[in-house]
Parts: sequence; C-alpha cells; structure tokens
Amino acid sequence: MKEKDKVKKVQNTKKVQKAKKLQNTTNAQNTKDVQKNTAPPKQTVDNPHDKGYKRIFSIKKNFLDFIKKYIAFDWMMELTEKDLELIDKEFITDQFDTYESDLVYKVYTKEGVVYLFFLLELQSYNDFTMPFRLLIYMTAIWLDHFKNCDKNERSKKDYKLPAIMPIVLHNGERNWTASCRFSQMINNAELFGKYVVDFEYALVSVNKLTESEIIDSNTLIDNIFLADKKRTRQEWTDGITADAPNQGNGYK
Repeated sequence: MKEKDKVKKVQNTKKVQKAKKLQNTTNAQNTKDVQKNTAPPKQTVDNPHDKGYKRIFSIKKNFLDFIKKYIAFDWMMELTEKDLELIDKEFITDQFDTYESDLVYKVYTKEGVVYLFFLLELQSYNDFTMPFRLLIYMTAIWLDHFKNCDKNERSKKDYKLPAIMPIVLHNGERNWTASCRFSQMINNAELFGKYVVDFEYALVSVNKLTESEIIDSNTLIDNIFLADKKRTRQEWTDGITADAPNQGNGYK
C-alpha cells in the first residue's frame, strides 16, 4: 500500500471514531434530557404561609413556648433558650424529598442531648406516609450523629444514640386522619408482636384545639393559632409575612 493511501486510511479511521464519539455523547445527552423531563419534580414548600410558620418557630422563645404548652413533658418546663440549638443542616439525601418546613432542634437536658424533629404540615390534605417519612428523617439524623462520633466512643458497650422525638404540627383545613404509629403502615405487623419496628409521633392539630385551650396563655404562638382559626388563610399569610421578621428582635 502506498504511503498516501495509508495516510488517507488513518484519516478516515479517525473520522469514523470521532463520529462515533460524537454520536455517543449526543445519545447520552438525550438520555439525560429525557430523564430530566420525565423525572417527578422534587417537592418543596413555597407557600408563604408555611415559610411564615417556619420563620416563627425558628425563634427559640417561640419554640419553647410551643413545646412547654402543647407537648408539655415535665423536663421541658425547665428548658431555657440556652438549652436549644437550631440545627441548620439538611439530613436528607437527594434520594428523598426535602421540605422547607422541617426544623431540627438539638436540646441539652440534664440527662443528656436529645433531638426534637419538628415538621410543619400545613397542607389541606393528609400525608398518609407520615410515619415512614419520619422514620427516614430520624434515621438520617442518627446516621449523621454516628458517623461524626469518635470511633472509640461508639464502640463502647454503653454507647447510645440520642433520643429523637418527632413532632408534627398540622394546621390544615381538614382533620388529620393519617396514622400516628409506624407499625400501622406495616402489613401483617400483628404477626410479629413486639419485634416489629414501631414508634409514635406527637401530633398537634390546631383545628382540634378549642379556643379556651389556646387563650389560657398569651404567647405569640397562641395568638397565631387563634388568628389562624378565625381569619382566612390569605389574611393570615399577609399578616405573618409582614410581622415575622420583627419577632426575632431581642432573641438569640
């Protein structure tokens, strides 16, 4: 074969390889575009009503007022703002939806550290997957704690994971009818008795509170709950969006 023919053959081979590479790149991009266009949208909260609630409960004093009155464990009554740490961190990976209306407080008690996972459920519908959703969240918090704990410490016999209390605040217009127990989401759970995974979350449903229950104290949270029961949702949204930033003054 002549030298000129060899050069020409090499050039043609390179052109074919380049064309194949370009085709593969195009196919890969098309696949990504299809996946992007067909993938379900990630659930986020963009309702100003939801964000207003989160802004209010991100203030330690307001959160303390809430748990002391509406959760009311004895040990909570002794807590001060200095005992609370708002965790500014997303524990959920991209495999799961993240919600802008979730808050995690690290609480320093006399008995040790606990976590209060606070979830605001303000939609007009019920989330019947709530127990499973909370299990995912709590597992993510425990995993993060375990990974960041000293290896020697977590290998000890007396090592324990921190307690997590899931709290759901429901302020939708309909009654909350979703199960509060995880085991009620498990098919044939009764066959396994005490060996089935189970927990229960604390539910505070505003539309179930009576006016007398709310007005027996006079905190910002009480007034918000009362206003939300009496006023239209749009009126409330306009008010809290304007007033919420001022509530943070003077709090740490």
